[in-house]
Amino acid sequence: MNRSIVRIACALTLCGAMTAAFAMQDAKPEKSAAQRAFDRLKETAGEWISREDADKPNPDVWVSRRVTSNGSVILEDMFPGSNHEMITMYYVEGDHLVLVHYCALGNQPMMTCKPGDGDEYKFEFAGGGNIKPDKDMHMHDATMRLTGKDSMWAEWRSWNDGKQMDSVVFDLIRKPKSADK
Repeated sequence: MNRSIVRIACALTLCGAMTAAFAMQDAKPEKSAAQRAFDRLKETAGEWISREDADKPNPDVWVSRRVTSNGSVILEDMFPGSNHEMITMYYVEGDHLVLVHYCALGNQPMMTCKPGDGDEYKFEFAGGGNIKPDKDMHMHDATMRLTGKDSMWAEWRSWNDGKQMDSVVFDLIRKPKSADK
């Protein structure tokens, strides 16, 4: 009789352990703040126009975004098709969002953002290609705010000779489907 009790106890323990193992296998690790922020940025995929141009027929697209590389990168095309076209790539690295801006100035500033769970992203200069930051003009930092499902605001600040020069503000809305060219 003792052997039967031991066998039943062992069988129940084994079943419990297997159930726990299967439950743990299905459990996904919690996403980092950077990954949650990146997932929110993915929702901005699409075409964006200036809020000022919203009432114009066939407004120019200022920004086009798409998710690429199996969901690990957001490709942003600013002023597509123009002489001032620029590309910015967004991705997650560790606990930071990173952007690399392929600028019309011919340099490639990299900026990082340690996001919280809000809809504001503050990117700060972290180096880059073809830049002497104490001398060359370059985009040095940017603030982006997602102000709604179909609206966003951004301010990009340029530096020259080691100090802030200009800033450019983008107040964008998602291009309406009826505004196709």
